[in-house]
Amino acid sequence: MIYINFCVDWEGDHFKNLYDLKYLLSKLDKDIPVTHFICPSYFYHYPKTATEKINSIVRPQDEIGLHIHCNKYLINNIPGVTFKTQHNYYKKNDITIQARDKIISFLPKSYAKKIKQKVISGRGVPLSVYSSDEIVQIIRHSQKLLFDKLQTKITSFRAGGWLASDAIFEALNKLGFSGDSSAVPPEIVSNSYEIDYIGNNHDDFGETYPYFSDFVKKIWGSTIQESGFLKNKKIHSYFSSHYISKKEQPFFIDKILEIPNNLGATDFAEINKTFIPTLEWAIKENSKNNNKPLFLNLTCHQEGDFYYKKGMLDFFCYITEKYPKEVRYITIREATSIFKKHKFL
Repeated sequence: MIYINFCVDWEGDHFKNLYDLKYLLSKLDKDIPVTHFICPSYFYHYPKTATEKINSIVRPQDEIGLHIHCNKYLINNIPGVTFKTQHNYYKKNDITIQARDKIISFLPKSYAKKIKQKVISGRGVPLSVYSSDEIVQIIRHSQKLLFDKLQTKITSFRAGGWLASDAIFEALNKLGFSGDSSAVPPEIVSNSYEIDYIGNNHDDFGETYPYFSDFVKKIWGSTIQESGFLKNKKIHSYFSSHYISKKEQPFFIDKILEIPNNLGATDFAEINKTFIPTLEWAIKENSKNNNKPLFLNLTCHQEGDFYYKKGMLDFFCYITEKYPKEVRYITIREATSIFKKHKFL
């Protein structure tokens, strides 16, 4: 069996593309569950409408997980935590960025082209920039906020920009999370990445984000970071290989089951270059290894333009046509439970 996690990252910025997501879900099999990783800054940015808008999308079979981008709307509402502007992966040490056609789904294409002024946000500042105590405070506050507003227990986590350092996993263990899905293949943002080659810093669409891809490669690549906000010395020791690859399967980091986002997100990874080749590998691997279960995990962004969401729909249509019996769709929480129950180690 091939288990597939379909995730949606809600960045905490806006709801301008919410209809696109609703349309996408309407075109999928209604039994396909979704893990919604939600950044709770919506509740401060849109206090009157956020809960209603989110609930209009989330269905009974879906899971809500916690996603944290350190937006000023969120951080400024957490007691004892001071909003930080460094190090921003859009412009390294600067929170001021120029809106473009695609900045990791920061704005939909049609909207971004109309924006000429600069956009100020802390969403490109990794959570790991904050101190260990602040990270615990930010995650605890955000977890409770999601529970209070959406009335659901939060046990799964994904760091903004996939940048989960040692300090973040220490906090997740402390706060009782069971699953994480922050690990991502560096190849998603830098094609052809290998142990001895840092890749070309381009995603499948030919886009490049120098600071962002540099951060991702340092966290999930083959080099151990001994210190700093991208410190990965502890979590790196749990990798099954020298770096996270598209074939990476779940593994434990202390008590947290890491379920890698091994197919990345649809605004970086393309169906014919990443999704289908990796699925075909999994089908063959599953067949020759006595049907050993394998896990694949792919994502789109709530804020993303439908151009990028469409890749998800095309991929699911491909699966339905070729492998309707070999694939099962599950949430991150279900994947955590299945993996632990059957001990796929």
